[in-house]
Amino acid sequence: MSLREAAKLNVKRVAFAPLIRDQGNSKLPAGDVEVAVVKAMLLAYDTEKRMQKEGLAKPYSLVEWIIEAGPAYFDETVGAAQTAIKEARTAAAKRTATLYAKPK
Repeated sequence: MSLREAAKLNVKRVAFAPLIRDQGNSKLPAGDVEVAVVKAMLLAYDTEKRMQKEGLAKPYSLVEWIIEAGPAYFDETVGAAQTAIKEARTAAAKRTATLYAKPK
């Protein structure tokens, strides 16, 4: 969702802090949240690029995605981001090459 909004607004640099630890929310582990958010963003970006190639979306390129995390969660966040990148790469590679829409 956040990637789609960035593309819609043509925002090239995005900072995102999904943990909300400063609000007292500690139900989900920081790493789990980051894996889910980063993986979803990367797969959404992959979809966005595929849609652009098919002429179904306006040109857009993300330059920078910043994950905000406090010092207590930094190492866990870095590890989670690395995991998310690997998982997203694997998931994207398994996607079918079928076009989203039939050419006119």
